[in-house]
Amino acid sequence: MESKIAKLFRDLDLGEIETPILPVSGGLMHRMYKVVSEGHAYAVKALNPEILARPEARANYEKAEALEAMIEEVSIPIVPAKVFRGKKMQETDGQFFYIFDWLEGSITDWNHTSVEQCYTAGNVLGRMHAIDPKDMRDDESYEPEIEESHIDWDGYITSMEEDIKSALRKL
Repeated sequence: MESKIAKLFRDLDLGEIETPILPVSGGLMHRMYKVVSEGHAYAVKALNPEILARPEARANYEKAEALEAMIEEVSIPIVPAKVFRGKKMQETDGQFFYIFDWLEGSITDWNHTSVEQCYTAGNVLGRMHAIDPKDMRDDESYEPEIEESHIDWDGYITSMEEDIKSALRKL
């Protein structure tokens, strides 16, 4: 992966890599790396090739990029993927990447999350969810496809009632 990232940086004129490429923990589907080149630090997301092989994957990434652009337009604080040569997703030797500016940070401890942090996160999420999906398409008549749930809630309730009755009989 290091050689592909180095090639990617040369291809994009981001300069020679100055320090060892460091894997960053936290990704489940994709891999993240910290890369320092010419005094600038980047986060590089190497996309999982198995995910990208799915027929709908490319269209989903295009939708995500369109949503990211809308979020940027309304000044919601995010760290967007960088654009190179007119596109966000980059490819080198069959491997696809997103490149971000590196931000130093730390994980907030669940037991010490402040009310202010909750308010900030809730505000950002609320503003994101307020974006109308129609705005992501040129077609004003677009209505998002609603997926019908096929969960047998009545069956779950019946099963739960039987479990409760059984537990009560044992008392």
